[in-house]
Amino acid sequence: MLPLAQSGYTDAQVKAALHAIQGNRRLYFRYAHLTKDEQYIRDITNLVQANQGSITMDSTADQIKRSATLTIKDDGGINWPQDRIQVFARLYLPVGYVEWAQGIFLLSSPTTKYQGLNRYRDVQAYDPMQQLTDWGFDARYVVNEGDNYVEAVKSILAGAGITKINIDPTDKTLPTWLDWPPDTSRLDVANQLLKLINYQTLHVDENGYFTSHPYQTPQVRAEEYSYVTDGQSVIFGGSNGATSTEDYFSVPNTWIGVVSEASDLYLTYTYTNSDPNSPSSTVSKGRVVTKYIDVQATDLDSLQGIVEQQASQDTMIHQVNFSTAVMPIHSYDDVYHFTHNPLGIDGKFEEQSWTMPLQAGGMMQHVANEVVSI
Repeated sequence: MLPLAQSGYTDAQVKAALHAIQGNRRLYFRYAHLTKDEQYIRDITNLVQANQGSITMDSTADQIKRSATLTIKDDGGINWPQDRIQVFARLYLPVGYVEWAQGIFLLSSPTTKYQGLNRYRDVQAYDPMQQLTDWGFDARYVVNEGDNYVEAVKSILAGAGITKINIDPTDKTLPTWLDWPPDTSRLDVANQLLKLINYQTLHVDENGYFTSHPYQTPQVRAEEYSYVTDGQSVIFGGSNGATSTEDYFSVPNTWIGVVSEASDLYLTYTYTNSDPNSPSSTVSKGRVVTKYIDVQATDLDSLQGIVEQQASQDTMIHQVNFSTAVMPIHSYDDVYHFTHNPLGIDGKFEEQSWTMPLQAGGMMQHVANEVVSI
C-alpha cells in the first residue's frame, strides 16, 4: 500500500482524515497531461468529466494490471495515440493536503460523443505495460549462457524504450542459453526470466516504474493496513455489505516440484502443509492431497520459492468481496488485516483486485483472499 505519512503529516493524522474522524472527508482528483516521454504538459482537470471515471488494479492479471476509464472534453490539445494522462488523488487535512499518484495511462482510440456544443471522448486507458505487449521482436530473441537474469530483463525493457525501471538486482546468471520465436511478446520473455529466479511478474507502479522484486509469500509479509467494522469503519454495510466464500475440500496439502534441465540434471522439491492451524493441512484433513508441478527454475533455491509460492496461492481460497469508501492508498498486491464482525472474519488478507471510482463519495470494490498458515 502507499505510504500515509508525507508532507510533515503522520500516519495517524492521515488515517484520521481518510476515516473522517473529524468530519466529512475532502477528497479531490486531478489529472496531468503528459507527453509520450511522460513530460508534464498541463493540468487537464477541467477537461475530465467529474464522477465519470474509475481505475482498476488486478494483481492477478497476466499482462496489463492497471486500467482506467475516463470521459474527457476534447479541446484539440491532446494527441490521443501518443500522449498520456497521470491521475492523482488529493486528501485535504485541517491545514494543507497529502496526495497519491494513481497511475500513468496510455489512451486507446476513444469514442467521440457530443453534449451540446462540446465534444467528449470516452477513453479506455491502460498502464505503460502496453508497450511490452505491443512491441515485438523482429527475429528470434536469444539470452546467452552466463547473462545476468535481471540485466537481461532490463535489456528487454530498454529495447522497448523503457527507462523507468525498479527491479531488484541479482547475482544469478543463466546456466544455458535460451531463445524465443519472434512472435513472443517482450512481456512474456521478461516474465519467464523473472519467474526462473522466483521474482514477481512485472507490474507498473503509480509513477510509471516497471517493477519487480523477489517473491515473498503473503504469510511472511507484514500487514500494511487494517479494515475493521467499528465506529471508525470505512466498510459499507447493508445491500453493499461483504460476502465470503470458501471450500477447502479439494485444496492440496503436498506439492512436488520437478525441474528437468537440458543437461539431464533433475531437481525436485516437496513442500507439505502440516500446520494444525491450517484447515487444508494434512493434519486437519487427515489425508494427503498431492499436486505435481512441472517447474522452470534456475537452481534449487528458486525451485523451492516457486513451489512455496504455488502452495500459498492454492491454499488461499477463502475470498471476501467488500466495499469501502474511496481509499486512494491501495497499490499492487496489498496485504492488510481485515476484521468483519458480522461475518465473523478476523485475519490477514491479500488484495487480489480493486476498482476505485474517481469521485469522492464513490464506493470502492475490493476482492481479497485470506492468508492461511501453511
